[in-house]
Amino acid sequence: MDLIHTSILIRAAVLAVIIIWRSWQLVCRRGNPSSWAMVAVMMCLAAALVAEWFALGHPPSYAWVWLEHLLLMAAVYCLNLYFVVAVCRGQAALRAAIWTLIPLLVSAAAAAVFAGRVPAGTPPYELTAPGVVGFYLSVKLYLPIGFLTACGFCEYHARRAVGPLRAALAVTGTGLLLIALAEVATTVELAHVIAGSSTPPLLHLAAQVTIGAGIVLFLTGIVVPGVAHRRRAWRLRATHRDQYRRMTDLGNDLGRTFPQLPLRYHSGGGRNEREILHGIHDRHYRRFIEIRDGLVLLSPHLADLPGPPLPERTPDRIARDIAAALGEREHGAHARGPAQQVLTGNVYSEAGDVETIVELATAYTHWKRRAHV
Repeated sequence: MDLIHTSILIRAAVLAVIIIWRSWQLVCRRGNPSSWAMVAVMMCLAAALVAEWFALGHPPSYAWVWLEHLLLMAAVYCLNLYFVVAVCRGQAALRAAIWTLIPLLVSAAAAAVFAGRVPAGTPPYELTAPGVVGFYLSVKLYLPIGFLTACGFCEYHARRAVGPLRAALAVTGTGLLLIALAEVATTVELAHVIAGSSTPPLLHLAAQVTIGAGIVLFLTGIVVPGVAHRRRAWRLRATHRDQYRRMTDLGNDLGRTFPQLPLRYHSGGGRNEREILHGIHDRHYRRFIEIRDGLVLLSPHLADLPGPPLPERTPDRIARDIAAALGEREHGAHARGPAQQVLTGNVYSEAGDVETIVELATAYTHWKRRAHV
């Protein structure tokens, strides 16, 4: 196996992994419909690699070369659909999808006509063979248009976006513009071939540098926001996992004392109940609600204990009183006072409630461990 075929296999394997991973994410989490267009982009690129593999076979076949470039053009079209779905709605999206499809169909039809004129066994990029230059010019008819259209949609979307998304879309649009300019430059190179003149070396260098810079900017605009989002998600997940662990002792003891506390979810809207019960964010929220409600149920016993009123007690004092109240409850003691909130401090948000509960649960765990020493 030569270097070219090895490169095709590696790129196809990478794309296959990305397609499977992204599709699984979208199926499980019901992602934005426009995200499926990006999956379609990667699927077209992977299929184009398969066509390229057969196009380089023995003998070479321009039918496979035509299919390869058709799939590449389809990938550019799907990229346009990604922005169309993100920007437009309803009939406007349908009209935009149709108008962007017309240049692709014209270019693909013209390329098919010229591919039929290429003699059998002609290798790809053999520009001296009949029909080859016309074939590549037909392909170049769509690619600059497709990239420029995608750039226009991207810039329009960027003007409506805010924050980091706006900057990311601006970088992506700049990359698409550079790729379109590089496609125009390669078209000019083909025009020099048709005219029988030599291609200026500076033009070829400019095309290579421009398309390289365009690809880097395009991938940066696409990848960096996603990486930043995943970092924030991982950080939140780590925080919730740590808080859930710290609330475990208090939550378990309250759950044993009040069996009615553990929440029971009913799967609805197509969401899997196992996913609900095992997701760290859902388990974190359930544990917080169970502790909050359990403390309300336990509050009459806490209020009967000697000491200052509940709102004036410190987390360490409440943690010690919770252990005493749970012991009284287990021995059948009955409280006389009404139920009341046990949260300490001035809390006006759910995030503040969570922090207070976590602080209280941590103090309870420390008190429980000291009591067993």
